Amino acid sequence: MNRQNEKSFCIMFCAFIMTSSAAGEVTSQAPFVKAYMDRQLHDQGYGCGATIQDTVSGEISSFIPANTPAFNCSLTVVSPPGTRLSLTVTRVHLVTLNLNTCEGNRLKILSDEEEGSTSLLRSFPNGLCGYTKPSQSVLSPGNRVHLLLESHETAVENTFNLSYTAFKTTIASSAPPSGSGNIVIIVIVCVLAVVLVVVLIFIILAVMAKRAQSKRNRGSAGPGQSERASQSRRVAAPPGLMVDLDRHQGYADVPELYELAPRPPPPQLLSQPRGPPPSFTVDGEHHGGFQPVTAGRFPGAPPAYSTLPRPREQSLQMAENTNPTSRSRIASTDEEVEPRTP
Repeated sequence: MNRQNEKSFCIMFCAFIMTSSAAGEVTSQAPFVKAYMDRQLHDQGYGCGATIQDTVSGEISSFIPANTPAFNCSLTVVSPPGTRLSLTVTRVHLVTLNLNTCEGNRLKILSDEEEGSTSLLRSFPNGLCGYTKPSQSVLSPGNRVHLLLESHETAVENTFNLSYTAFKTTIASSAPPSGSGNIVIIVIVCVLAVVLVVVLIFIILAVMAKRAQSKRNRGSAGPGQSERASQSRRVAAPPGLMVDLDRHQGYADVPELYELAPRPPPPQLLSQPRGPPPSFTVDGEHHGGFQPVTAGRFPGAPPAYSTLPRPREQSLQMAENTNPTSRSRIASTDEEVEPRTP
């Protein structure tokens, strides 16, 4: 039993290792591929003009001896579907006349074998030449890469080496269409407009239902309630200004219905006119041609002339114990005031 458990554990462990390695590089029973891009004779491998199908890893090299006539060599590498290729250039020695334009020996790495295909070397749009090689691996957009070598006769040898591997690609989510943002905005605006219309309709229906309910309540009221309601519409006013609002449709500003209250009688003048105020001499005696009129007075009114001492004279009398008449004796206005002798 213990040996069987150990065997099952080993089998599960191996299966786990195999499934975990499948997530990285593509594994295949195909052998490691070698290809050559030159005019040399090789016992095995692919040469110029070949297409390597369903390959997952391999190495491509070229060795061109000195004074070799000019020639062009192409090679296409195709990995399994759902994979991409990663190329790593390990050596470049391609002599050229101009390093900027790579006129001479150069290597191009293209996305397809068709004419005008995109170069996968963004930093080297004219291809690889001289002794400069890419610092990073070159990634293919799909599962296909096309290599093109242009060779010219030179007095020295030319060579390059690179390796490639295939890896699985992740399913990238498709990008939304260009006008999807505007469509989303339009949909949101339409939804908000519909919600607003529904709210307005709900409010209008609620108001109409409330009005209908109030009308039904008024219709179901008894005669006593209607009579009290009509009485409450009357205006509380004096008897002379009472207006029946129910009779005149609730309008109280009807000129011909007002009853003006009688005006109060004008004030009565006194039957006996009063004369001028009495005048007195310096001795306090009555003087003048008019006699004081003993006209009727209002109830509780003071007499026309009071003989009571004035407040100031009373205070002086109390202080000096003198007669106010003697203090009020002054010289006549017709006589000159004589100075007193000490």
